[in-house]
Amino acid sequence: MNDSATNGTKRPGTPGENDVYVSHEVWDAPTRVLHWLNAALFLAVAALGFLFMYRELLHVEGRPAKIAFKYVHSALGLCLLATFTARVVWGFFGNRFARFSSLLIRRDTLPAAHRELQELRSPGGGPRRLGHGPLGRLSATAMFAVLCISLSTGLLRANTDLYFPPFGRSIAAHIAKPGVDPSTVDPVDRSWMDPSKGGTIGFVGNIAGTLHRVSAWTLVALAALHVGGLVFKELRQGGGVFSSMIVGRKTFRVSDPFTQED
Repeated sequence: MNDSATNGTKRPGTPGENDVYVSHEVWDAPTRVLHWLNAALFLAVAALGFLFMYRELLHVEGRPAKIAFKYVHSALGLCLLATFTARVVWGFFGNRFARFSSLLIRRDTLPAAHRELQELRSPGGGPRRLGHGPLGRLSATAMFAVLCISLSTGLLRANTDLYFPPFGRSIAAHIAKPGVDPSTVDPVDRSWMDPSKGGTIGFVGNIAGTLHRVSAWTLVALAALHVGGLVFKELRQGGGVFSSMIVGRKTFRVSDPFTQED
């Protein structure tokens, strides 16, 4: 049925195949830990980002308050970048279900996703899959791609606005007035900046900021679709879709239809 370890457990009640459940090992520990770290950090970063976008409604005014908001948002964003990078690395070394070969889209993913959606809507919910099915591949690929855009543009924005590592010091040195030590620049007070040089950096930062906002809203929409899809799949097939990302296992009846396709 699959190459994961399994064990059967007999549920109390009338004997029969429908009373026998088999537990399958799916998500390894690093995958589960990184999944929840990424989710929690994204929620925190997104919440701060959206609060910042609507700061006037919260009566958060003045450049010092604005910069303080950005500092916390960017610091959490760097933490998210670190955990996301760890997940990317684990995509090459994790178990079968954690690897990119079982996570990202393939040439046949779109037609296969259409078939899976039809199967989920059919009586019984269609065949069970242990890892990411075609719909899961579409969701994971889209979120990975948009998160890459969001993190890269956010990092560029932090480098050009707050002068965060890795390029912030170099950018500050480029736009500072002659004789200004770039290690002493203050994002709140820009009197140290050479206006003739700051315009280009500001233009690049504004483009990055626009892409960052668009990607953030896109990620929120994708995350909502992801959660909605998981709820729908749990209702149609069971198996512990949500709990499996906590305990690492999915449990199905022996009589449930299975497919080798991931």
